[in-house]
Amino acid sequence: MKVNAKIREREWASKLERDYSLVLKAQEQAGTIYWWAYEPLSFRIGAGASFCPDFVVLRASGELEAHETKGMRREAAIVRIKVAARMAPWCRFVLVTRDRRGWHLEEIKP
Repeated sequence: MKVNAKIREREWASKLERDYSLVLKAQEQAGTIYWWAYEPLSFRIGAGASFCPDFVVLRASGELEAHETKGMRREAAIVRIKVAARMAPWCRFVLVTRDRRGWHLEEIKP
């Protein structure tokens, strides 16, 4: 079920994703990231299982990152990210969460 949260005439899967897109847009305007996209790729991580990061980000430094937003840090999500990270060593995988203090980015290594 999609949440009716639109920015740039796009429908987001969650308000968290919508809000994080605003963070990325501000970083793009500030020049800290060069480009970002919403759900542009998918990893086949097993028989009948896939992982589609919420955002792919190209930093101004040239580093490519896959950002997965989650309301809570869940072990099942971490496992899927780790499997994808093993498949794509050329990409940095980041778990993005938010609480009352703000946004938190955690690199997930294979």
